[in-house]
Amino acid sequence: MRVWNLRPGELNLVLILGAALLGNALAQKIAEIESISRFITDVGAPQFLLLMLVNSLISIVMTGTHTLLVDRFDRVKLLRATCFALALAFMLLRCLFVLNAPSWLNNSLFYLLSEQQFTFFPLIFWVLASDVFDPRQAQRLFPLISALGLCGNLLGITIAAFSQDLLSQINSDSAELLIFNAVIYLALYVAFIFGLQDAGIRKTHVQKQSFGET
Repeated sequence: MRVWNLRPGELNLVLILGAALLGNALAQKIAEIESISRFITDVGAPQFLLLMLVNSLISIVMTGTHTLLVDRFDRVKLLRATCFALALAFMLLRCLFVLNAPSWLNNSLFYLLSEQQFTFFPLIFWVLASDVFDPRQAQRLFPLISALGLCGNLLGITIAAFSQDLLSQINSDSAELLIFNAVIYLALYVAFIFGLQDAGIRKTHVQKQSFGET
């Protein structure tokens, strides 16, 4: 605790929040790399430009939706719901691959899902983290938590780089990584249930605002 400049009672929160950021970064990087690779290989690079446009429009809507939701619900419950929804989405997407749905549909959804991991999860995460720690704690602890997220990115890139060779040895393909990502979010869901149940969350004033104003 002296090495990382932690105070009593902070270690548990740092580990849980750091693991959440690491897990999301790990799953997101795997999904991003694999989805882009599969889409360009199975569908084509020109069509990927259209997919990026669709993703931009979805990101605008989701960011506005986040602003409307984040002050109306308990932060921990909202992040738990996000983890559960992402886990369910990955399992449903794996079912589409099993059912041999069109490649353009499977890989498009795969990529769009990875982008929501990149955009929506961190937005809710950092609002929660800001309500868990006071400004002085945040100044000390946020760099450490962010570093764990960076480790997740590097680990995800490493796994994606070697996944093709490893999965080919067991006669499988990268679609199996969807289950791996689902397990990560289910683990985070459970961790938030038991790890943050006694955490002191700062109460914030709810400012009602329409979607158009947002």
